[in-house]
Amino acid sequence: MPLDVLVFDLLVPSDAPAAMREMRLPALEKWLARAAIAREERRPGADWLALKFGLCPPVPVAAIALAGEATSATATGCAKLTALPDEGWLRADPVHLRIDGGSLALHDAAILELTRAEADALVAALQSHFGADGLAFHAPSPDRWYVRVARSLLPRTVPLAEALRRNVFGLLPQNAPSAVPNAGINWRSAITEAQMILAAHEVNAQREAAGAPAANSVWFWGEGEL
Repeated sequence: MPLDVLVFDLLVPSDAPAAMREMRLPALEKWLARAAIAREERRPGADWLALKFGLCPPVPVAAIALAGEATSATATGCAKLTALPDEGWLRADPVHLRIDGGSLALHDAAILELTRAEADALVAALQSHFGADGLAFHAPSPDRWYVRVARSLLPRTVPLAEALRRNVFGLLPQNAPSAVPNAGINWRSAITEAQMILAAHEVNAQREAAGAPAANSVWFWGEGEL
């Protein structure tokens, strides 16, 4: 049976340290030596994978990922998360923003290692603030957060993988062109509000006191419906 394997960031970047450039991976090298080679249009890995399954961009990553979370939850006896027909989903992943030179660089939850209790406390604070706007935050996993929102209010976003370690200015969510002016949610302002809530939270105060990076923002992305 033919097997397709998608390996993100396989090629070594030009500015990689010498130790990385000299590293050998014999098993992978054998696979590549026997592989059929073809060139395709450059696109993010998630978009390439989605097209192989007949999904055209923008791919509703949040809704699809949440379906997988729901399958796991069902297996463990936990409640499933569903949306009404006029609702959609966004990922609202916890991230760490760090000033790097003259820019504000984004790092994902891999460096945070949030505990279940920390994630629950932070998500509860976000829900308390944004609940009046009709948003519903959920954290099936400490490092994977979601928010349910009216379909008409879903923004246009940049995938988290494309924003990593980049200056986030210019990559923030944009209200959809069909959105009614001055109505609904200003998503850029929502990120600023989320940052203020998280920065003032006791969880992050304790993390910073312990020398751990703060979960000082969320990154909205993967908008759409299942």
